[in-house]
Amino acid sequence: MLSPRDIEIFLPKYLTPETEQKLFRDLAQFPDNIDDRMYRMTDFEPDVIYQGDGINDLLVVELPSLRTKNAPFMVLSNTCDIDPTNQRLFSANLIYTPIIRLSNYRDWLLRSEIRTKDDVENHLDSIRHQQLT
Repeated sequence: MLSPRDIEIFLPKYLTPETEQKLFRDLAQFPDNIDDRMYRMTDFEPDVIYQGDGINDLLVVELPSLRTKNAPFMVLSNTCDIDPTNQRLFSANLIYTPIIRLSNYRDWLLRSEIRTKDDVENHLDSIRHQQLT
């Protein structure tokens, strides 16, 4: 993993020394410093769908059974790609993925007989820390 100083060459040049130091402090604490700052607040445009938004009740098609249900989803599409004000040759498509409870995923993994409890817990810890899984 890169140290905060390793990424210094990629930082915008307009950062003040104070802002840069705050950024490095925050990066050093990641991912343990994830809190409400990571989530959308009221200062966004209410009618715009943003990448990373959670949306309730979008259609899920279970494969291969083709059963359908509604469930919560997270938007994967780039905000600019699905912006309705952009002119395009074709209509925009929204790419999204179901949001599942980590406990449900854990239970599903434990039901599979090829994984040990330690393997599952290590895998979930990697997910929580946004490491390769």
